[in-house]
Amino acid sequence: MNLHSKTKKGIQKKLEILKSILDNHPFGFTLMEIYKKFKHVHEIGSRNTLKKYLEILLKKGDIETRIIGNYKIFRSKTPFSAKTLFELYPTFEKFSLNFLLALTKVLDEDLHCKGKLIGKEIAKNLPILESKAIKQFRKFQDFFEILPFQQFLEKMKERTYLELEDNSDFITEEDHAYLIYRDTKFLKEGAWVLYYIIAGFIETHLNEVFYQKVQVNVQSINEEQCTIKIEKERT
Repeated sequence: MNLHSKTKKGIQKKLEILKSILDNHPFGFTLMEIYKKFKHVHEIGSRNTLKKYLEILLKKGDIETRIIGNYKIFRSKTPFSAKTLFELYPTFEKFSLNFLLALTKVLDEDLHCKGKLIGKEIAKNLPILESKAIKQFRKFQDFFEILPFQQFLEKMKERTYLELEDNSDFITEEDHAYLIYRDTKFLKEGAWVLYYIIAGFIETHLNEVFYQKVQVNVQSINEEQCTIKIEKERT
């Protein structure tokens, strides 16, 4: 192996290390945070070298940046489930649980309509609905008829934001589907607003992406199980 090949292989290894670091820390880091936390562990190199590697990953589209105040955050483009976030940040899970529990108690009898409304507003304000990929997907759909509902449900199942955790199922029927959560901490603790938010989020997102008129509602919920039903909007 010549010197050039060794150098190229070494750079590739460093790029893989950096991507792995960001893949395992969804909130991301500044350049200085990466340098201080991992320079001795992974022998990344100098700050200037690290900056060059991060720029390469950005150009390749493997990572992204976000500006927060005076700080530039580098983070992974890999989508993370709530389960992964909670495993990485237990304090974040505790905060989320307490927040959603309090919101559930405050909404009380308005939980169904207002909880779902929160989910709809979250979906409307997410950048994904105005992303280049979604716009291209919409244009592509203009050349075809709206998907038959069965196929629509199957496509919906493939959406990355519906990545199922170990304690959930997605059941497809002829003209509707069920998203079922079982034995989660949020159910047991009574933070039920989360599932109404999920229903509103899914309904808005799918109506926008698939041009389908769909209703998504919490059909039943208790300490052990929540069943969310997805069906065509009744006219």
